[in-house]
Amino acid sequence: MVPLPTKMRILIDLRPLIYECAPEPAARWMIRLLTFVAREHARQEWWFVVDQHFRPRKFPALEGCRMLSLRSLPGRPGWACWYGWQLPRLIRKQQADCLVSAGTGGREGSLPAGIWIKGMGPNRSAKQKGSPAGRGWMKVPSLLKNADELVVFPGSDLARFQAPGGSNWLPRVKRISMAAGEGVRPLSWTEKEQVRIRYTGGREFFLVAGSGAEARLVPLLKSFSLFKKRLQSNMQLVLATGNPARDAAFSEQLERYKFRADVVIPGHLGEGEKNRLLGGAYALLYGPGQGDPGTWLLNAFCCQTPVITDGAETLSELGGDALLESDFSDAEATAGHLIALYKDEALRSGLIRKGEARVHPDAFTSSAGEVWHSIREALKIK
Repeated sequence: MVPLPTKMRILIDLRPLIYECAPEPAARWMIRLLTFVAREHARQEWWFVVDQHFRPRKFPALEGCRMLSLRSLPGRPGWACWYGWQLPRLIRKQQADCLVSAGTGGREGSLPAGIWIKGMGPNRSAKQKGSPAGRGWMKVPSLLKNADELVVFPGSDLARFQAPGGSNWLPRVKRISMAAGEGVRPLSWTEKEQVRIRYTGGREFFLVAGSGAEARLVPLLKSFSLFKKRLQSNMQLVLATGNPARDAAFSEQLERYKFRADVVIPGHLGEGEKNRLLGGAYALLYGPGQGDPGTWLLNAFCCQTPVITDGAETLSELGGDALLESDFSDAEATAGHLIALYKDEALRSGLIRKGEARVHPDAFTSSAGEVWHSIREALKIK
């Protein structure tokens, strides 16, 4: 076993995150985690590698970090050149000890989303070729095919990445726990009132979030209609699912919606404003998208906001009995959950209490420690 160098040069490939090859919550989580690891181990030399399309304002956590920018080609030729020539050349030029590639899930989920780690050294080549995965199967960059460690989040579907015949090309896999966003906390009564005044004229509201919920907005509107008709409530519905108004068909349906005046679309929200909106909500209706690590869910627990989810394995693992699981495509069932949550204060209080119990204060530092351990393991060259 070759001893680890006292000072290592580590390259972190962020190009996949720039091109949204991982869901936005997962991308922000990975950036926050990797920058935290870099700052905790500042004795090492960390370089974050991006291309000309990188926008610093999108990832404020990178402020103050060392950056390397390479010009890249568009489309598939650009990705082939990036992993087949540009990164290997940069590794040799910088004499890097380790390559970390973040968020390489691909737009169509062609690779497991996570943090890929590959150690370099005198007996390791940046251009090692991986064994073929099988005819007609996904093309995997050789840099990643020969990774030493893969750090993934709860609920990652790794079984579908086995090659035909059952052989598995994945490196050692380490699952890490998720944590709530930095500085997320419950709002005071005054702060909640300020949020309600800003968005809903002072009235209580349900908050809808998650790309999975965005795909089911029409049945969710039907659920809200049933809730309004049966309880005659002045409750509002806030849609924090990107900008659904861009969908012409949905916009037309929304304009004809009986309770249109009670539906609010706030538009683009920064991370801080999302958390304030979450803290002011009566409940969160959350539908996760593919590869979603569940940060909205954990933030809701921190904000003492009960959660109704469109049941997903990832969320069940994180939330357990602190969730009200529903099927957002079933308007009647979801309306029943909204009514139960509104009428039964004991149910709502119980969900809030169980959610708080699932938030672990040291989860983030623990996950950062696991990533650092994986980097060290990748550098133990035999």
